[in-house]
Amino acid sequence: MLLKKTVYLAEISNMLQYLRKNFSFLIYLCIAAAVVGRFWLLGASFENDEIFSAITSDPLHTWGYLWHRYLMIDVHPPLSNFILYLWNHLIPYGNEIWMRLPSLFFALLALFLTWKLFPVRLGKKARLLLTGCLACHTFSIGYAQSLRAYALMLCLSVPLTFLFLDMAQFVRKNKKISSQKWTAFWALSLLLCWIHYFGALVFGTFSTVLFCLAVYYKRPLWTFILVPFSVFVLFCLG
Repeated sequence: MLLKKTVYLAEISNMLQYLRKNFSFLIYLCIAAAVVGRFWLLGASFENDEIFSAITSDPLHTWGYLWHRYLMIDVHPPLSNFILYLWNHLIPYGNEIWMRLPSLFFALLALFLTWKLFPVRLGKKARLLLTGCLACHTFSIGYAQSLRAYALMLCLSVPLTFLFLDMAQFVRKNKKISSQKWTAFWALSLLLCWIHYFGALVFGTFSTVLFCLAVYYKRPLWTFILVPFSVFVLFCLG
């Protein structure tokens, strides 16, 4: 019995050593498999929500007709539908694969931005692990090619998240947040609000946390109020 336990522990130790030595290779392999999985799902038939997206982006109708007939009574903001509507003027309308290409592009762009924008100070392995987790997440794969706003929302959420973390560090260290960062935060937040209500939730959460940090560290508050307020007003008008 003792010999069996010793052999079992030795096998576990060898496995852990193998994983440690080949960590990067295995993560790269998982990312590659996840990317292939995204392409594999391109030919799937439309689901109910996707059919709605296809109908509300029909290039044979005017945008005004689609807006008044369908989108005004929808529960989600219409920016992703408008992008798809423009795309459908360039492709054979109705083909599942062609219509899903923008979502696939945004899903892959989200992975690239995760890798590109990840803070260097946290190390290469942490960057690789985060990219791998995002790439291999079940919902990230399943909805990457979906004819809905999810991939575009993820693509914009990635740079906004890293920007938010950077701005939070600036507040904590009493550094001035540049006008370029505030402009980027404003633009990304507004686009997210116009794409999906979950995007508005992300914007609201980040804005609230930044405001609370500014109050806690006794920073000037006018920018932390004015920028989110302007986004909120434009979101309501849209």
